[in-house]
Amino acid sequence: MQHLILYKCPFPKRRVGKPNDGGYIIAELPGTYDLLLAGGVSDDISFETHFLDNHPGLECYAFDGTVKSLPQQTSRITLVNKNLASENSETTTNMREYMLDKQNIFMKMDIEGHEFRVLPTLFEDNRIQSIKQLVVEIHSPADIQMFPDYFKGLSDIKNPHMFRLFENLNKTHTLVHFHANNACKMNVVDGIKLPHVFELTYIRNEFAPEKIQNTHPLPTSLDMRNKSWEPDYELRGFPYSTEISP
Repeated sequence: MQHLILYKCPFPKRRVGKPNDGGYIIAELPGTYDLLLAGGVSDDISFETHFLDNHPGLECYAFDGTVKSLPQQTSRITLVNKNLASENSETTTNMREYMLDKQNIFMKMDIEGHEFRVLPTLFEDNRIQSIKQLVVEIHSPADIQMFPDYFKGLSDIKNPHMFRLFENLNKTHTLVHFHANNACKMNVVDGIKLPHVFELTYIRNEFAPEKIQNTHPLPTSLDMRNKSWEPDYELRGFPYSTEISP
């Protein structure tokens, strides 16, 4: 769990996207972005449109092989009717061609467990360094194993895969936001609560030269419940904050 230590963000944070499920907390980093890459959009592009509203001139590629068109048409979002994967094919893409010559990408990823296939490919050729900020929804092995028919082809993903992913992300990026998805169950790993599904926000290490651990319990005032009618999960102590666990 040491690879999930949450740190204070040196910059203000804000919520982007629609209320409840579909919105994410991001850091307001200085400078600009080259591109917005969105993995998994389904019928909700509220995050993408809200983000683009705040970044005039920025373009977005949205990857989703399960939809034929966007819920709203906009010239600034190009739908790529392919799912994200480790290899390119007629139905999948690893995004390599879209990332060429880009240095400051914002990446949003909600791809139903396939983050464990796609993100490691970014480490192999160091494309991870071109991602200025990353928001990703993690579907933990506990959730994958609970719903094998839904998470087809992912039965080999276990906790070591998940923590290795976080360890590698920490080499180039700093975790500055964690939100538990209250629409899913809670697990316990090494005696510590870990939601089945959770949203993470990472910023490139150059934007967090001094790593100071978070001191506030979760959720924060910016967070919203994924299921508005259900209570949110409260997380305290290691690795979420330096408070002593009750």
